Amino acid sequence: MKFNIRHKLIAFAFCIALLVGGSISLYTMYSGRQQILLTFEKDARATADLIARTIANELFFLDVASVRMRLEGSRANADIRYTIVTDAKGFVLTDGTDENRLGGQLLADSFVREMLRAEVTVVKAEGDIFKIGVPILMPNGSRIGYLLAGFSFIRADEIVRSATWTSIYITTLFIGIGTVLAFFFSARFSRSILSIVRAAKSIGEGQLDTRLDVRRSDELGTLAGSINQMAQALKESYQDLEEKIAERTRDLAELYTALTPIVSANADDLMQNVAERLKEATHADAALIRIFDHKTQSYLYPTHIGFPSSYLEATRQVAPDSAIGTSFSIGEAIISANIREDPRLKGKKQLEAGFASCAFLPLRVSGGLYGIIHLASRKLGHFNEGQKDHLMAIARQMGVATENSGLYETLRQKAEELRKNTLELEKANKAKDEFLSTMSHELRTPLNVVIGYAAMLKDGMAGSINAEQENALGKILTRANDQLEMINRMLQATQIGVGELRVTKQVVNLNELLAGVRSNYNYPTGKEIRFHWEYSPDLPFVRTDGDKVKHILENIIANAVKFTPVGSITISVRHIPRLGVIEFTVSDTGVGIPKAMLSVIFEMFRQVDSSVRREFEGVGLGLYIVKQLTELLEGKVEVDSEEGKGSTFTITIPVQMAIDDCARYTATGELALLH
Repeated sequence: MKFNIRHKLIAFAFCIALLVGGSISLYTMYSGRQQILLTFEKDARATADLIARTIANELFFLDVASVRMRLEGSRANADIRYTIVTDAKGFVLTDGTDENRLGGQLLADSFVREMLRAEVTVVKAEGDIFKIGVPILMPNGSRIGYLLAGFSFIRADEIVRSATWTSIYITTLFIGIGTVLAFFFSARFSRSILSIVRAAKSIGEGQLDTRLDVRRSDELGTLAGSINQMAQALKESYQDLEEKIAERTRDLAELYTALTPIVSANADDLMQNVAERLKEATHADAALIRIFDHKTQSYLYPTHIGFPSSYLEATRQVAPDSAIGTSFSIGEAIISANIREDPRLKGKKQLEAGFASCAFLPLRVSGGLYGIIHLASRKLGHFNEGQKDHLMAIARQMGVATENSGLYETLRQKAEELRKNTLELEKANKAKDEFLSTMSHELRTPLNVVIGYAAMLKDGMAGSINAEQENALGKILTRANDQLEMINRMLQATQIGVGELRVTKQVVNLNELLAGVRSNYNYPTGKEIRFHWEYSPDLPFVRTDGDKVKHILENIIANAVKFTPVGSITISVRHIPRLGVIEFTVSDTGVGIPKAMLSVIFEMFRQVDSSVRREFEGVGLGLYIVKQLTELLEGKVEVDSEEGKGSTFTITIPVQMAIDDCARYTATGELALLH
């Protein structure tokens, strides 16, 4: 259930009345009770003192019977419950009754002990009894005994209860009256607020003619007047906004007109079309394009519309400090709503031509100032500073149109030239690949013959040789094998470049493949290098292109051997079934690779040291082949290196398990064991 402001105000006023009335009532009841109790105590003290003074003489003469009679008489006061007279030591002389049951007893409770110690009257409230202990004194001040009296709170409590109920009745009455008044004033107050709320809602819904008729002299009346003023201001602003929207719509239409592509057969037509477009887009009466000639330091008039020839002749020479010269020199627009009163326009030649407002806009082409666009209107205020961004947008578009017209032909010529160069480059690249492929094949044949005959001579198949000859033949074989390896790499790189390589997947025994690669490094390398092979003898049979995997490993290990003068090379292999890949890691303790070169070492013919006097030989194809073959197998190669400490290459190749193929090929003896 929703409560409106009237209900809330009533509830608020009621709560305030209840809180205030209740607080006053509680305070009144509390203070009244305290006052009644204080009065009761005062009366009780006075009564006890009177009794003590009355019986002082009889007690001095030990006339206990007279004392008892006086005590019996004092109990005519309904508030007195008991009276007891003791001697100075606390022994009871009489309890005010005929039986005198307490006579002769020593009273020893805490109140009596306190009374005997004190020299003044002692009081204490216990339950519904108010005890008073009064010393009985002779005229000379000597103490001859004590009066112990007990007064009942019953009558005082009745008075308190009566006063309390009276306070409650009065408080309830005033709360009721306050509630009625709260309802009345809240209703009167909220009526104005609800009127303001309804008016504000109507204004918010667009009913700007809504007005409040709240005749009050307080803050609500001021608020109502402010809302009426706001509604009037909103109405005027809305009307102004509608006019601005209409103006902006016209500006957008003009800008759209300016953005429409301009098609021209030649430069003269282009300038004419630009001038016509400017006049149409800005609703100007005249448009003039001035092109600045840097050679003659003067302005040319390639085209104009609407300006009389007399004006053109009179303004052919433009002073640097004129509005046109200033606009061109600073590259900023100069817009005048009133030519006659604008101090920036000194010659006033436009007035003679019948124009009242104008705009000078810098024309930029290819980022540089090309000239000035001059627009003029016979209507006063047709151009003004508020249109600056809009006019500059149109001027920029005209500059783009001028630039695009010249660029189109240039781009067409460059595109044709680029097409021809591309064809020539493709032919040259194809010829290069064919040449490298042919030369690689042609070089391998004689080189294999050299290697074969050198090996035969070294093995003594053509007769015995001495140690010096054997050493020379060994160097020939080493160099020839290096050259053969380089030729093979060039042939491989060429095949990769022309796209001749294809993936042929077979069942591969990884342990046999690694054993074959490992056997290549069982002979001395001529360096102090230790090889560590880390892989499980239970590597699985997989389906992949074993020949390319072997080439990848051989190239990456050869690279490690090449750049490790002394130290160790570790080859690790592991199968990761969860990812379905084989991971090969080759780590060396060689020279390492500078951080700046890590991003380019896999490029063709790229070497860390490409100088003629470099320490390490080679043409820079090994890592290129590794990366290309790895990507051909849909794998990836990563490198981590620190200069002076060595490098680690990690090759990850996706494979398929070949358990069924392995069983079948093992049974038939047809397993492709690549090594």
